[in-house]
Amino acid sequence: FISKEYILGYIEIENFHNEVIDSIYFSMIAFNSIELAKSPFTAKILSEKNFLVFSIIGILEYLLKLTLLFILISTEYLSLISWSYAVVVISLFSLFITSIYVRFSSESFLLLSRKTIKYEMLAILKFIRWRLLGSASQTLDREFLMVVANNLLQGIVNASMAVAFQLSAAFSLIIASFHQFFEPTLTKMVANKKSVSDSIYLISHTINLILVIGVFTLFTNFNYLLGFWIPSLPHKLFVVCLVFVLPLILEGLMLPLWTVIIAQGDIRKYQIYLLFINLFSSVLILTCFQIFSPTISILMLRFLGPIAYLYIRIKYIKRIALEFKVTEFLMRPLILYLAASTLYFVLQKSFVFDSFKTLLVSTLLIGVLGITTLGRNNLAKLKLLITRG
Repeated sequence: FISKEYILGYIEIENFHNEVIDSIYFSMIAFNSIELAKSPFTAKILSEKNFLVFSIIGILEYLLKLTLLFILISTEYLSLISWSYAVVVISLFSLFITSIYVRFSSESFLLLSRKTIKYEMLAILKFIRWRLLGSASQTLDREFLMVVANNLLQGIVNASMAVAFQLSAAFSLIIASFHQFFEPTLTKMVANKKSVSDSIYLISHTINLILVIGVFTLFTNFNYLLGFWIPSLPHKLFVVCLVFVLPLILEGLMLPLWTVIIAQGDIRKYQIYLLFINLFSSVLILTCFQIFSPTISILMLRFLGPIAYLYIRIKYIKRIALEFKVTEFLMRPLILYLAASTLYFVLQKSFVFDSFKTLLVSTLLIGVLGITTLGRNNLAKLKLLITRG
């Protein structure tokens, strides 16, 4: 809070927005504190694979969100300030429902959580220390990029960035929800010292397929789809969305690798490597902005980061799973990227994508291409993995 004014000085926000900034800032602190309090209950539900309960709680959250939004709109009280407080109310509701369910489904849970063995708590704190270091360095790298971009580009592409962040958040939520289903299974396999390579290939390739289909459909029908949402598209929206959404494909591909690295517990060296990558990236940001145009610089840096993370994660996975083969992990995704890129350019030269018909055609084509690349055997294995889960 003390450094807030200093940080916001780089973005040049008018003084009359201070009330909005303070309201959102404090509501986000409250929201994150509530989410932190909710995390042990959520972990309990997920560890027992009660995905139906987890989904129902999520549905109730969104129903409450829609109800509050409807009330605020109908009473003409909708604003950034009122919505920031509404988000806190929704989070409190979620905490209440989640804790009540855990309390009645497992009466000993709250009692046991107060009797954590000393050496277990020390191990947890040691893990958290290195985990926080990695998270802080990633946050610093991302926010440093945005501060430099805002300072150089001013308000030219701020509206485009806002849209890109929302699209990026939507894709991230879908993939995180899908991956969450397999996370307990991968963690138990690592704990029981079972081979995880085949499961990594399968889950990574499936997540990659979902992302490629979604991203391909979005950018093929970009103006048509976003026309329903935004009547007048902001300046450079396509390029900005490309910069922030496209790297999610690589990030989604790496999610199972991250789960396995976390599951084995010793993440000290991994987080130190991550810290050096992010510090180097921050220096590179300033250098690139001096040499290249801002758009090209951001595009380069948005892809260099995930590529560096992919290299580090593969390096660590090969230590944990000796049978892990890099070629088998990367071959199918690379073939899919090449095929999807070729199909995109062919379709853009042949059709004008401005109708539901062309949206349906492009989605079906990339879907068939993606499933063909994944292979029938992998589809059968995925079905078996889901059944076991």
